Amino acid sequence: MRNRTLLIIVTLAALLRFSLVFMAAHFSGEMHIFLPDSPSYVEPALSLMEEGSFASAGEAEIIRTPGYPLLLAVAEFLGGIESVIIPLQILLSLLTLLAVYGITLTLFKEKSIALSAAALYAIEPQAIYFSHVVLSETLFTALLLLGLFCFVRWQESLRPGELFGAMLLFCAAAYTRPIGLFIPFLLLGLAFWQQKEARRSLVAACLLCLCLIGAWNMRNHRVSGYSGFSAVTDINLYAYQGAAIAAQNEGKPYAQMQQAFLQNAEQIAGKNERYGWMRSEGLRLIGENFFSYSLMHIKGMARTLVDPGATDYLKFFGAYPARGGLLTYALDHGLMATLKHLLENKPGLFWSNVLCGLLLGLYYLLALLGFKETLGSNKILCLLLVGLCCYFWTLSGGPISLHRFRHPIMPLLCIFAGPVLGRVWQLKRALAP
Repeated sequence: MRNRTLLIIVTLAALLRFSLVFMAAHFSGEMHIFLPDSPSYVEPALSLMEEGSFASAGEAEIIRTPGYPLLLAVAEFLGGIESVIIPLQILLSLLTLLAVYGITLTLFKEKSIALSAAALYAIEPQAIYFSHVVLSETLFTALLLLGLFCFVRWQESLRPGELFGAMLLFCAAAYTRPIGLFIPFLLLGLAFWQQKEARRSLVAACLLCLCLIGAWNMRNHRVSGYSGFSAVTDINLYAYQGAAIAAQNEGKPYAQMQQAFLQNAEQIAGKNERYGWMRSEGLRLIGENFFSYSLMHIKGMARTLVDPGATDYLKFFGAYPARGGLLTYALDHGLMATLKHLLENKPGLFWSNVLCGLLLGLYYLLALLGFKETLGSNKILCLLLVGLCCYFWTLSGGPISLHRFRHPIMPLLCIFAGPVLGRVWQLKRALAP
């Protein structure tokens, strides 16, 4: 019976995800799956297919890592990115749902709670939306949750195969989005302190991760002289954090200041020198304006938490611009002025965000109510999940923060919320005649 319920939940999740495709075809005749960041993934993917090299604009690619472009290359090989990537990403989203189920079942040992967590993820709006656009979120979250499932299983069995499988998946996640770079080492450090009898396996797993991560650093240095894992970190420090600080100090629009910063960086010829200079300048601006940037970072963290994300659905249907929308306005005018502007000029957008915000608030409430039971069920694993939430939430802060950076946190919230909904289902069955 429980397996049948899980099948129903997976089927519901698939129907919800595929229904967005049919709705777009019916109402607007097209799907806007390519967003401003999409070409930076597509170009190296096509280069892999056509030339067998990871490159953009005829030069070795060092800004994007190869994880997501590899998936796009597979989609292109199977029939074209536009027609194949959505089914592939829906499949990945369903695998994430199964990982949520598996982690919750391992944590609580009750199928009703695991089914509840899976059901919450099946209807989670971000999971539905991001499976339809050419961005790395869906692949990253799938690799992260599958790796976490293997790691949680290893915590109980201490079988080396599950540990090495988890580390391979975490490294693949880091190759998809560099924000995951430190996760395998943080989890290995936690396990080294906790599981003394498995320290030999943990050391071997750490060496494996160092080799896998270090291999891409060596590749970047060989092809371009750049010694880092991904230049996107340096670009963010300079062209986003640094530009936002300068815009605030000089009272200029953020987009204008960012453009000026990028033009300055382009004057430096060598990639290693350019990105090294961008990194040092970004860190210098943050250091010299530490207090004001800290407030900016905290505001970004708050925006990550509360941004409902309804705007992205309007973008998908072509009813809202893909670039230069609410985020730019909010950076220049502040949150309250942005809300007032929306209510007065775009009431439909305002109320759609209110509805999505209420649903988001429900997820937070259920997760908070389920925290105590999660802590009582397995303290170590509960703190591990909390740590991962805090990791993504803290690193998500800054001037460009928005709901997109909340994507890997949502399945973790579903795990915390599982006990509450599970108890409701159990009570309903107990009261049924």
